[in-house]
Amino acid sequence: MEYLARRRGRVFSHDQLIDQLYDAASYVTRNAVEAHISSLRKRLKASGAPGLVKTRRGFGYLVE
Repeated sequence: MEYLARRRGRVFSHDQLIDQLYDAASYVTRNAVEAHISSLRKRLKASGAPGLVKTRRGFGYLVE
């Protein structure tokens, strides 16, 4: 969340997020990123901020 929020308005692909958030020795799949985004959205919805993390189909994720 912090990475996306600090770069508000910019779209990041799965691969870009993996490169920025994990070290080179880690093996992280696209599904793991999707699971984290899903969990983040649930937490944001519960705290009263639904829809903060957006998906740009074919491109990636962003915070508007």
